[in-house]
Amino acid sequence: MNSFKLNFEILHIVKFTLIFILLTIIGTVSHECGHFFVAKRLGFNPTLHHSNVSFDVEIENSPAFLVKELSILLAGPIQTISTGMIGFVLILIRRRNNDHFKLIDWVATFLSLFWLRQCFNLTMSFVNALITCEFSFYGDEAKISEMLNLHSATIGIITGLLGCIICSFVVFSFVPIRFRYNLIIGGIIGSLLGLYVWTGFLGKFMLP
Repeated sequence: MNSFKLNFEILHIVKFTLIFILLTIIGTVSHECGHFFVAKRLGFNPTLHHSNVSFDVEIENSPAFLVKELSILLAGPIQTISTGMIGFVLILIRRRNNDHFKLIDWVATFLSLFWLRQCFNLTMSFVNALITCEFSFYGDEAKISEMLNLHSATIGIITGLLGCIICSFVVFSFVPIRFRYNLIIGGIIGSLLGLYVWTGFLGKFMLP
């Protein structure tokens, strides 16, 4: 009986791992698509790569150009956070009267966990601080903060903490306990594997 239960849990961990590998890739590409489509809309000629968007443009210091640059930077995090908020709102609606965990609840769960990007960035900043004894934020959030004349970690800390609160609520208050820890284990393994697979070789092959 215990052996069967162990095998059953391993199957769930494997399933969640595969789902998170896929979601990590989708999340990365959709985030970059946010940058891409806004840059396209603003009249640039962007190119979508596996982990960034590039475009040929002469850098200017004019207010109009800086507003466009800020809009492009904001588009990625806004896309990711908006996806997470759609899932979270759906969870709040479903949680009011939900006796059985259905497919729609899993969809809402995985959408809301797009907030994990913000949690990951915040966590990696703390890890970097422990290693280098210097806390610094990187990526879109840091650039946005600096453009708004804020400390580079401001936006990252705010969105990171909010993401941690939302993800904790989803996992520990919404996901049934029989799936909860399998989801956590599969999520950690799958997210790291997904990041490695996409940025390591698959993304470079598909979107060089």
